[in-house]
Amino acid sequence: MAEASISTTEPSAKQWLFTLMESLSHEKFVLLTVTLWAIWTACRKAIHEGIFQTPQATVSFVKRFIDELETISEKKPL
Repeated sequence: MAEASISTTEPSAKQWLFTLMESLSHEKFVLLTVTLWAIWTACRKAIHEGIFQTPQATVSFVKRFIDELETISEKKPL
């Protein structure tokens, strides 16, 4: 995911994401956004619930979630 480190001077996180959406492939952008969401969720659980998740558990969650998304999109009727 080296492309996700694209240097940008975007003033807001929203604009930064839109810039990445335009510059990354769909698959890499989905991976990036799911990873950011998983990290944010893990941080929120640690702060508010005292539940600490290992980095390996976060990576495993991202992989499973992406696999489920791919399975759903394959089954989508045309």
